[in-house]
Amino acid sequence: PGRQLVNSPTAAILDRCLQAFWTLYLYKRRILKCNINKIILTPQFLPMTYKTSLDNLAKVVTIVITILFAAIIVGQFSLINDNGKSVPIFTTILLSLIYFGTFSFRPISYKLTDNKLIVHRPLSDIKIDRTEIKSVEHLDKAKLSWAVRIFGVGGLFGYWGKFSNTKIGSMTWYATRRNNAVLVTTIHNKKIILTPNEPEKFVTEFNRQTI
Repeated sequence: PGRQLVNSPTAAILDRCLQAFWTLYLYKRRILKCNINKIILTPQFLPMTYKTSLDNLAKVVTIVITILFAAIIVGQFSLINDNGKSVPIFTTILLSLIYFGTFSFRPISYKLTDNKLIVHRPLSDIKIDRTEIKSVEHLDKAKLSWAVRIFGVGGLFGYWGKFSNTKIGSMTWYATRRNNAVLVTTIHNKKIILTPNEPEKFVTEFNRQTI
């Protein structure tokens, strides 16, 4: 009777079911192990945001220009009679475009992700792929001395645009101060100046994520 049970169709079905369950168990175990190894071995980098703030010169320039623009707009409307209102309206529009345009494109922070370096601005962010970056280094303030503004802003809400000096050459600034400078050099030899409040930490974190 025992031999008949072993060779019975029911026993064969049970045997096949056990083999199927065992194979499925081994397969799931292998997949789980691979996923765990991937989680452990693959570096996970959380996005890091670095604030930037105006230096004293930028603060003074911003305050002075704000007062000057306001005085011009208010003063011209009080001095020019009704026949000349087209002049103050035109001037008001022009000064407002300059002021709020500069405000909208000022850098407010920098963000490092696993694949990009982002310059946050109120109106439009600047995004640079990490694969396009050759090096990032903390600059001594002396290396930025005698930088000449070619085209851009030199104090109102910061310093951004095209600058140049004899030590570094042509640069693109997204800065809010003249110290704490970080030089980002791309693989196309484009030089970008950033000024996070913690430049050493910014450089260290970028290089750590790059390794």
